[in-house]
Amino acid sequence: MPLARRLLLIATALDAVAILFWAGLEDASVAPVVALGAITAALTFGHALLARWRSGSLNAGEWCVWMILGGAGAGMGAALAAILLMAIKVSLHSHNYPDYSPTAVVGLFTRAPQWGLAGLLIGLGLALIGFARR
Repeated sequence: MPLARRLLLIATALDAVAILFWAGLEDASVAPVVALGAITAALTFGHALLARWRSGSLNAGEWCVWMILGGAGAGMGAALAAILLMAIKVSLHSHNYPDYSPTAVVGLFTRAPQWGLAGLLIGLGLALIGFARR
C-alpha cells in the first residue's frame, strides 16, 4: 500500500474516532464541531484526489483545476459537514433543549460561501505551489 494512501486511511480512522468521542460529550461549543467538519471535508477531498491520481498522473492544468475547485468544495463542505455533525449530536442526545441553537446552525450555514471562498484561495495557493514545483 503506498504511503499516501496509508496515511490518508490512518487520518480518516482517527477522524472517525474523534467524531465518536466528541458525539458522546455534553458540550455545546461550536469550535470542536467546526474543526471536525473541516477535517472531515479535507479528508474527503484527499480521498477524491487520491482516487483521481491513482487512475493516472495529473498534468499541470488538471492539478490547478483539482486544487482550486477541490479547495472551494472542501471549504463549503466543511460548513455542511459541521451542520450534519451538529444534527447527529442533537439527535443522539435528545435533550429537552438542543445542544446547538438554531442561531448557531443558521450562522454556520450562512458562512458556507465565505468558507468556500477561503477554500478556493487555499486551493489556488496550493495550485500555484504545485505549478511552480513542476
